[in-house]
Amino acid sequence: MQKVVVFGHQPVTQAVAAQLIRSAQPLQVAIYEPDPLVIDLDGLTALSQINRNSFVRGNLKALAGADVLVLTDYAQVTEADYLDQSLDAMRKVINEAMANGFAGKMLIATHDDAVLTYFAQRFSGLPKASVFGVGTYGLSIQLQQAIAEQLSVPQDVVTSYVVGTRTDFVAGWSRAYVASIPLLSLLNLRDMANTFLSQATDQLMTFSQQSPMFVMPQLVERVLLATSGDKPLFAPLTQLIGDSDIAYAGPVLLNEAGISSVAAIKGSEAEESALSEILTALQLQVRQIETKES
Repeated sequence: MQKVVVFGHQPVTQAVAAQLIRSAQPLQVAIYEPDPLVIDLDGLTALSQINRNSFVRGNLKALAGADVLVLTDYAQVTEADYLDQSLDAMRKVINEAMANGFAGKMLIATHDDAVLTYFAQRFSGLPKASVFGVGTYGLSIQLQQAIAEQLSVPQDVVTSYVVGTRTDFVAGWSRAYVASIPLLSLLNLRDMANTFLSQATDQLMTFSQQSPMFVMPQLVERVLLATSGDKPLFAPLTQLIGDSDIAYAGPVLLNEAGISSVAAIKGSEAEESALSEILTALQLQVRQIETKES
């Protein structure tokens, strides 16, 4: 049974905790330093009383013994100082966790998880394989579903990935497959490539702008199933284990040992160029934060 401590001061924090309490996988769930104006501790306790998984208010002992820390948002995404608030809060709880002997994994389940995953690893000093974000996992599922519906095939025969960040991403059309058949060849045969790609891209943009409260809990639950070792996951999570010195979402394998890299999946020249632009902007953002901190 995994011991999970959830952090954050936003409605998504409570939504994640509630999803984990209801989960079929065995979990011990805690929330650390909850904001009583946002988190209904009595309600979550009542929920745990009609479900198998336990719930408590987390303390330093819970931090020390946790298998996974799940960091959700501390500030509203629309606030001008969202990143500053997030970094300050994250640094505080990570310092407390590390000072009390935490040696598990960190899952960053925030709006801007690329920047925050990078700094979570830097603040904690944990192995890069143990610090990762939800990334573009949800976007990739949405894309697979759109392809499956367009071609009237089961979703589980579709392989496609969205890479980059949750808000600035590239769909890997050139490396999308239906069974072993390249997606683009199927679309060309049906003379519908341009229309579908445009519609699917619009759907991805719409999906990326939705409140994380509705999709993040389910994604976190699936990621935790992988960290338990019961069902490993191959998905585009935000990670630092590749050849980049910044965190971004790309396909990795996740299991009880953490994340591990897989053979590089190269897109078309246009896709690789678009990803390079995203990473350049992300690197600049990270360096600006580091300069301000120094």
